[in-house]
Amino acid sequence: LWAYYRAENHEINNASSLLQAEASSTLVDGLISAGIGAIALFLLVLPSGTPLDFLHYTGDFFITLIIVLFAVKEPFEVLRDAFVELVGGVHSDDSLNAYVMSQALDHKPEETDLEKVLVFKQGMKYRVDMYIAGTGEQITVSNMISCKRELEKALKKRLPVVDVNFVFD
Repeated sequence: LWAYYRAENHEINNASSLLQAEASSTLVDGLISAGIGAIALFLLVLPSGTPLDFLHYTGDFFITLIIVLFAVKEPFEVLRDAFVELVGGVHSDDSLNAYVMSQALDHKPEETDLEKVLVFKQGMKYRVDMYIAGTGEQITVSNMISCKRELEKALKKRLPVVDVNFVFD
């Protein structure tokens, strides 16, 4: 189930925080089940009267401790990403940011310099803010609208719902 959730989220370029959360919780559940099963089998074959005999009585504590040590970071990463998304923070996926930057450079309006690009994500929607500065005498609105539409079309190959804004700084 974990692999299925990850594959489905990968198909939409990891745009769904719900699928990411489900994948993480399924991974933790799977680790717990596998850990309990493995230790139960170990305890089943562990003979009585050995120095490890105490594990028959305290094995569940050690199972829980080991599983927590391996799986504790998963929920915190999901919570952190969800909080950043909820408050409208800048998207931190470096490969996605590099992709958006390269597309923005290819589709920037004439007579402008691209200063920076910020990517924001909320749910399935992405907002791209392109900070540009004029370099020529004039910038035509028709060219800006054309560049915006072309950039949105190019970005939709990887981002399901995207809106591009030009910001003059």
